[in-house]
Amino acid sequence: MPVLPSPIDMNASKQFVQELKDVGKVSRREARIGIVGNRVRENTLIFEELDDYLTHLRVPYLTALRDAQNYIRAWSRGIGIFELPEYLAWPDWEQWDPIIEWLHSRRSKP
Repeated sequence: MPVLPSPIDMNASKQFVQELKDVGKVSRREARIGIVGNRVRENTLIFEELDDYLTHLRVPYLTALRDAQNYIRAWSRGIGIFELPEYLAWPDWEQWDPIIEWLHSRRSKP
């Protein structure tokens, strides 16, 4: 589940995560959720606040994805971020590693 670095998103995500935990497949332990900081700018106060908030949310905090033009580039070309040239996208690829690892791990499996 992506969460933007804003007080509005952080507040909304807290209620949404609780609702996810209380209903459906998540409550029956048939599905797992993980949190991703989305469109972050490191070394900003709001990112520090988001990072602290997500760390204490009691849901796996997988990573934070930077606010990068590569996502727009990929979208406008109809391709994925991993299809961009390495010299452009390697920082973004590295940020996806924890997500991919989590998806392949037992922690993501019901």
